[in-house]
Amino acid sequence: MTHEYPSILQCAVAATALKILLFPAYKSTDFEVHRNWLAITHSLPVKEWYYEKTSEWTLDYPPFFAYFEWVLSQAAALFHPEMLNLRALRYDSWQTVYFQRASVLITEGMLIYALHRYVKSSSPESRKASQATAVSILLSPGFLIIDHVHFQYNGFLYGILILSLVLARSRSTLLSSGLLFAILLCFKHIYLYLAPAYFVFLLRSYCLSPRSIWRIKFGNVIKLGTGILAICATAFGPFVYWGQLDQLVSRLFPFSRGLCHAYWAPNVWAIYSFVDRIMIHLAPYLRLSVDETAVQSVTRGLVGDTSFAVLPNIPPRVTFVLTLFFQTICLVRLFFRPTWETFVGAVTLCGYASFLFGWHVHEKAILLIIIPFSLLALKDRRYLGAFRPLAVAGHVSLFPLLFTAQEFPIKSVYTIFWLVLFLLTFDQLAPASTQPRVFLLDRFSLAYIAIAIPLIAYCSLVHALIFGQKRDFYKQKKFTCTITGHSGLSFFDALDSEMEGSREVNSLFPDALREPVLRKVQFSTISRIDELVNHVFEEFKHDFFPGEQVTALVGDGQKLEGTVREKAKFPELRRPDGSLQRKAFARYFVKLAEPSCDEALLDGVHLIRERKVFTKQMLRSFLKNTLTREAWSGAPWIVKERVAKDYRIPTEVPSELQYGARSAATKERVATKNAGAGDTFFDYLASQPRLPELKPAKGQKTKISLQEVAKFRQEK
Repeated sequence: MTHEYPSILQCAVAATALKILLFPAYKSTDFEVHRNWLAITHSLPVKEWYYEKTSEWTLDYPPFFAYFEWVLSQAAALFHPEMLNLRALRYDSWQTVYFQRASVLITEGMLIYALHRYVKSSSPESRKASQATAVSILLSPGFLIIDHVHFQYNGFLYGILILSLVLARSRSTLLSSGLLFAILLCFKHIYLYLAPAYFVFLLRSYCLSPRSIWRIKFGNVIKLGTGILAICATAFGPFVYWGQLDQLVSRLFPFSRGLCHAYWAPNVWAIYSFVDRIMIHLAPYLRLSVDETAVQSVTRGLVGDTSFAVLPNIPPRVTFVLTLFFQTICLVRLFFRPTWETFVGAVTLCGYASFLFGWHVHEKAILLIIIPFSLLALKDRRYLGAFRPLAVAGHVSLFPLLFTAQEFPIKSVYTIFWLVLFLLTFDQLAPASTQPRVFLLDRFSLAYIAIAIPLIAYCSLVHALIFGQKRDFYKQKKFTCTITGHSGLSFFDALDSEMEGSREVNSLFPDALREPVLRKVQFSTISRIDELVNHVFEEFKHDFFPGEQVTALVGDGQKLEGTVREKAKFPELRRPDGSLQRKAFARYFVKLAEPSCDEALLDGVHLIRERKVFTKQMLRSFLKNTLTREAWSGAPWIVKERVAKDYRIPTEVPSELQYGARSAATKERVATKNAGAGDTFFDYLASQPRLPELKPAKGQKTKISLQEVAKFRQEK
């Protein structure tokens, strides 16, 4: 493709050979996610795609990615139809593995083509540097770890992004650049983080005159607006027509998730959480209040329950304001200086701001910074000085995605090799800066690299060889899944179990049941979770609530699907003598789905829930997911603060159930018991008058003779 050696095509062939060898490697739950999406798009009509929830891995990407999965499913049907069964959860036959791995490799051709266009569009004097940049992106450890082991399609999507950035280099292809980015947003909405930079750049360079910002190019505005509307209409139009836009938006933007993701992204909120953990220990000395219910929640962001014990909780609007504020700084510069380099820098910084301050940021989002910044890293040594620590820290932050022993050497050796090779190469190719560099920051960058790479090598390889399994704490099977209650798991198995259990509960547990169940258990003092589950299950198994999907038994045993529309409760009645005249009962108006959408008035005996949505195991998982309590005997169960706020459940613990009151009551009972125990047999004896002491008469011998003893024995 170019006259440079090695060419992009040669590197792609070598990289493909390595990636094929990794086909049998570890695969994350994202592998099952995409297999399930293949099954959804192949088995169901389009209007049911965003309602299907047989699996917890529901479709939550924009429509173009759903269409992309549909295209792949057509090939999958020819290769191995069994993988397209909606009911075949966690199906991973070797045919399925090879097909999905191969689909990532083939679609990565978009990345290869975009990098080829990038090199071709470079000036002759920068062609060598562009070639090195392109090869570094193609061989990036990020794509190897996330796409070809963990499993995703980032190579394909970042290929579209890079091609859009390349098209923005020329004024003649600015329109194509903007439309291509709009298409990318309809594939994956995470790129909305970069949209402000595109908006400002296209506004200034394409819609406004370069001579004056007050002269609007109406023709360009119409072309750009019409093109974007056409793309959005193609993607979202059918769902708007079917009245499914709200459902689609709820799938794309699940704000119920917590501030921090399960594998923490190294951003501001990770530091904030760390500071909160430190403050928990310092709080008694600084006389700070501690929210006991939040002490455990900041240790993970699995189920959207992240809250802080000492520091203030962070709502989504705060992350939005901070992100927008720091994005605005670079956008102002872009507006007044709309060059291609400034545009790529603004794209990078918009991604950086969203990564540092965004809500529920995935660790994989670091590629939003590394990939576009790579295109500027060799502009001069100032840019390279900022890129080096980012490349090291960013790629190492992806290591938790691969935690199995087999892949540990792969990620470590490959990442270290890539860092050493390309950072040394970039150091030789980056020209000197025409502007002065800050000496302290420049040397800090070098010191960071000099320490970080040997540290990575030691932690990844040498430490395990020296200490062996002595400190391999996380692999010990001594952890318990807090959602399912399964014990005897390694840390990572327990973590995966919690994530899967949380997703399953969130997707299957009936929405209509959540608030009544939570109100029932709020401040309950039943100590054992099993007893609490049994108590709640028995009370709710024949009780139904408006909005629930049920099966109604009507007529001669005919079963019809329906929805509880209204519930009428009738209290128990008692006779004047107090005897029971009538038990409490309820009646339900059920909207039947077919055949005529009539309503039926039924009791609880003639209604049935779907078997798997309300079981003791599901209820246990839901309660473990939403309840917490303090670590003292007799502490009441409390609904987690975020959940309680969603359902407007009071969270102020009654005074008689608070620790001080319960402790005082316990002490009073013990004191009363001890006081009552004082009137015992021994106290009775002590209170009686003492008998007179008997003494022998004066002069009488008290010594018994031997004859008297013998006579006494004979009488006995």
